[in-house]
Amino acid sequence: MRNRFGFVAAVAAFSSIVAAQEVADQWRYTLEQPQGAWQAPAFDDAGWKSGAGGFGTAGTPNARVGTEWRTKTIWLRKRFTLAGALLKPALLVYHDEDAELFINGQPALSLKGYVTEYKVFPLKEEQRALLKTGENVLAVHCRQ
Repeated sequence: MRNRFGFVAAVAAFSSIVAAQEVADQWRYTLEQPQGAWQAPAFDDAGWKSGAGGFGTAGTPNARVGTEWRTKTIWLRKRFTLAGALLKPALLVYHDEDAELFINGQPALSLKGYVTEYKVFPLKEEQRALLKTGENVLAVHCRQ
């Protein structure tokens, strides 16, 4: 499989998913194992690179590639602001191979294997509780 990873932080309603794939979002990322609690909101990622999502190789079918990624692992962080509670929060993910996702430093999803198109993961009650009004941090580790 090619390295592929695409991600949109949160979607207010499932009907927004198609439009969400077109969003040019910015991430902080590193290709080297970070030290400390890299998924925590207070973690200083200023030394990380910045790139547009998704991360992977050009030509991967059904993927939106904004930043080329060809290594075995990648760590990503994205800050986003919520004005209030979302009606149906979900994560839109395209991954190859395993991916771990954290919301505000807490585990939110653990995905195994790969997908061949963007997939919607509605947030369960305990995952929705991790989101807050104001600034939030989405952290991701993906390995090929």
